[in-house]
Amino acid sequence: MKSKTLHLSDWRPRQGGFTLVELMVTVALLAVILTLGVPSFTDLLRSWQRDVATRAFTGHVRMARSEAIKTSQQVVMCTSADGAGCAGDNNWMAGWIVFMDRDGDLAVDAPDDTILATQGPLSGLVRMQTNNNVNDFFFLPSGLMPTRQSTLRIEAQGSESVAQNAVTISSTGRISVSKEPKGTP
Repeated sequence: MKSKTLHLSDWRPRQGGFTLVELMVTVALLAVILTLGVPSFTDLLRSWQRDVATRAFTGHVRMARSEAIKTSQQVVMCTSADGAGCAGDNNWMAGWIVFMDRDGDLAVDAPDDTILATQGPLSGLVRMQTNNNVNDFFFLPSGLMPTRQSTLRIEAQGSESVAQNAVTISSTGRISVSKEPKGTP
């Protein structure tokens, strides 16, 4: 039996990997895709932060109105930086509390004043303020608000292409949410 001798010239390496041209084309395509996709993703993230704040706010307003009707007690929603008492300012981005105001003084001070919900600071926003400097909303046992209609504007940081949300609360306690061009007063 004759054995076959392998020579170095007979050995051929298996082809694998990428050529330099293939790698450069792939990197160029990736750069184009990222250039197109990152701004869209940033706007999507800003819209998401604005919408999260809007849902949190409207959910707590609905809960406050519902609790007032259900318990036949006055319920207050006010700005709060510490989650324990009303701040007395129009900075809703810092957070808020919802509480049952048994003594009717719009402050958490009586032993019977029960905090029903709290919301901490919200990030990614430039503005979250009412048009008429309202720092609290209170609902009577009927579910009505003794104050006039108010609109809270929620504006995300950054791009001009992201609209702001306008949350309007009527004196009957009904909520409507609409989108407005950024920067609307």
